[in-house]
Amino acid sequence: MEAKKDLILQFINFKLDKLISEFKIEIEKIFQKDFYISEEEIEPLINKILAQTQGASNISTSIDPLYNLNLALKNSTNQKELIENFFSSLFNLTNYIGFFIFKGNNAICYAAKGQGNKPQKDFKINKIIFMEPKKLSDPIFPDNLKAFFNLESTIAIPLLIKYKQAGFFIFELNNKEDFKLFEIATSMFERELNLLPLKNQEDIKTQQFKTVEQPPKTETPSTPSKAEEDPVMKKAKRFVNALASDIKLYNEEKIKEGLEKGNLKELLKEDIEKSYQAFREKYPDKNKFPDSLFEEALIKYVAKGNPDLLK
Repeated sequence: MEAKKDLILQFINFKLDKLISEFKIEIEKIFQKDFYISEEEIEPLINKILAQTQGASNISTSIDPLYNLNLALKNSTNQKELIENFFSSLFNLTNYIGFFIFKGNNAICYAAKGQGNKPQKDFKINKIIFMEPKKLSDPIFPDNLKAFFNLESTIAIPLLIKYKQAGFFIFELNNKEDFKLFEIATSMFERELNLLPLKNQEDIKTQQFKTVEQPPKTETPSTPSKAEEDPVMKKAKRFVNALASDIKLYNEEKIKEGLEKGNLKELLKEDIEKSYQAFREKYPDKNKFPDSLFEEALIKYVAKGNPDLLK
């Protein structure tokens, strides 16, 4: 991110240098024409410089929130922290941020922060499918949602997990020109949300390593298993854990019902099949990476340790 920041600032400086050079040429032309320079001649050139430098200032200003957001998201250790850090890093650029997730046929506000009487947690509308950022004035959005916002400055950006929409963000912006900034910010949130299960798995293993007692020197240390020694196997386990975590994250209601009624596998059939297919596409060798890897992850994250629920 630091390298990208430097690159953008270099680009801004280059543009300004070029603009100032053009400005000098225009001034010289006026001097060559006549010793006297009228306000009418000089004012358009001054305005041109001011407009361009203001644009550069806006670009530079928008870099800092993204840079700070990137650091905050990377330091998040769970979903709650991730959402809180996302909101706090961007809220000073908005009047409102709302995070809606899909549950069944509804889109429900999971978290919100904003000024005035706007949708808060548990506010519910019908599920809306869209794969690209849209202004809230778009006909796809219902009137009972539009009624809360200034439609000219409010945007909705889908949250995509593995190319599938899992929900969306609503941003009422202080500056309409920040549209692209929030699109980038949402992509950063998606990335860290996908990586979160893997980060947590690493933290658990690190803690276990730190707390394990060293055997007495007189003892012969046990030989690590092949799976523990194989870095590829470690990656495969992390991958299936991430797949199972995603199933859990986006199917809370189904999992709750399945745990109560015992029909968990039936309710999650489509998600389990898609995740298994993703596992096999990445790790096709069934001898080296048996189905049991995927099944163990499902039992741990989805079935709460009860293998009978997935039979």
